[in-house]
Amino acid sequence: MLKLEKVIRPGIGPAPTRYDYVIVASPAGLCRSTQIGIDAAHQVVLAVSCGIYGLKGMVAVIDWMAGIYNRFARPMPSIKVVLNNYDERRRFDREFKREILHIFSDDLFQTHIRTSARIIEAAAQGMSVVESSPFCSAAEDFKWLSREILGMPPGYEPSAGSDRSHEGKIDFEMMLASGQSHDEFRDRWA
Repeated sequence: MLKLEKVIRPGIGPAPTRYDYVIVASPAGLCRSTQIGIDAAHQVVLAVSCGIYGLKGMVAVIDWMAGIYNRFARPMPSIKVVLNNYDERRRFDREFKREILHIFSDDLFQTHIRTSARIIEAAAQGMSVVESSPFCSAAEDFKWLSREILGMPPGYEPSAGSDRSHEGKIDFEMMLASGQSHDEFRDRWA
């Protein structure tokens, strides 16, 4: 029996049949739980921190994945990249972005998670930054990333008659919690 069936499937229940996207977050390290998450994935999103260690970590994860999938003669899931801890004012980050864009092209998300102490503060409280500081720059970035993952156009805003029009934001976590599929959720806000 596949690892997916034994470990992941009981935890996500019927979600794969109800949703277009099921997100399984795994630790950043090369550990067993990360391997199980990758085994279950059709697509892997790597959050790469700007810096030499982020680059080395990304290369190590991709090499690790390739080794596992080559060993089992299975196709590797597609890989998309989001830049984390990004600051447009730093020359290194701009050069890092150009290099990642050269390597990954269309597989680099347009949205980047900007540097913010609020992320660290939220993690220390055991919360997401979207919950603890919903209006900080990083929370806004995660909301924009959610929109990008869902395929919503950049200028998309909910209609004036929607019950969340005062916020003007779509929260991916809300879609998952609402029990709606991607299409139902997007249609509701169109």
